[in-house]
Amino acid sequence: MPVRFMLDDERFQVEPSAGGLAAALRAVRGDAVWIGWPGTVVPELLQPEVTERLAEDNLVPVFLSADEEEDFYGRVCNDTLWPLLHYFGDRLRLTPEAWQHYVHVNERFADAIVEHSGTESRVWVHDFHLMLVPAMLRRRAPGLSVGFFLHTPFPSSEVYRLLPAREEVLRGLLGADYVSFQVGDYARHFRSSCLRILGIDSEPDAIEVGGRRVGIGVDPIGIDTAGFRDVLADPETAQLLAQLEEQYAGRTLVLGVERLDYTKGIQQKLLAFERLLEQDPKRARTITMLQVLVPSRLESPEYRQLRDEIELLIARING
Repeated sequence: MPVRFMLDDERFQVEPSAGGLAAALRAVRGDAVWIGWPGTVVPELLQPEVTERLAEDNLVPVFLSADEEEDFYGRVCNDTLWPLLHYFGDRLRLTPEAWQHYVHVNERFADAIVEHSGTESRVWVHDFHLMLVPAMLRRRAPGLSVGFFLHTPFPSSEVYRLLPAREEVLRGLLGADYVSFQVGDYARHFRSSCLRILGIDSEPDAIEVGGRRVGIGVDPIGIDTAGFRDVLADPETAQLLAQLEEQYAGRTLVLGVERLDYTKGIQQKLLAFERLLEQDPKRARTITMLQVLVPSRLESPEYRQLRDEIELLIARING
């Protein structure tokens, strides 16, 4: 969802989400209904109030239990699919029993989508959390127009075949009318996986399956240029820029802005900067690195450890 919930006893706050998917789609909401998970376990007593609050922004929640959050989001999405799609095979963890929760949550999303869709609705399913939903929608509402966009890489077939449910996921995606990727390589890897795993050949921009023609596209997401221009034109931005120019006057500023995640190469970048200073210590007087990290998935011990390792590395460089 484009928002995240902060729960405190029996009260809640709604804040903009820092996730990549929410940021990418912020500029294209229009009057669409967004169906998604609020990002945390919401107590049952609060769910009617949360549903009413979200309806003000055309948002429809799919609530997860604590067990579903752990298995669907933690074990499958974060521990299996995320590293697999990003080629981090050494971080790949497989939990067969958790996969059933992934299937069940996808079923619940499909039910919610059908409930809020009309005969003329167009459904746009996003990202690896819901890769089974297109086929589920095809079974529930065959006439529904369904598109799917993957915000992450799609790995080569040699890597993708590490996933035990590789066939089920491919058939889930092929339930869509159109499957889209960020770059051409990802589309090519998807087509290769369909051939090597399902035995289905394809054209560069389409694949025939079950008597249907499924489009395959490359549609890279850009930035919200209008939003960036608005921020740049804000007087507060000019004031902050002036402060930075004064603070780092006469120095070269190396800037990094990332979400906290091991796929971003943050530690490698810091080590490279440390090496730059080691090669010529005098550079410490003329070069400053400013690294901005957006907290993410801190409910995970692995991500908290990553944060701690980065903070220790920064302390070592500064020391």
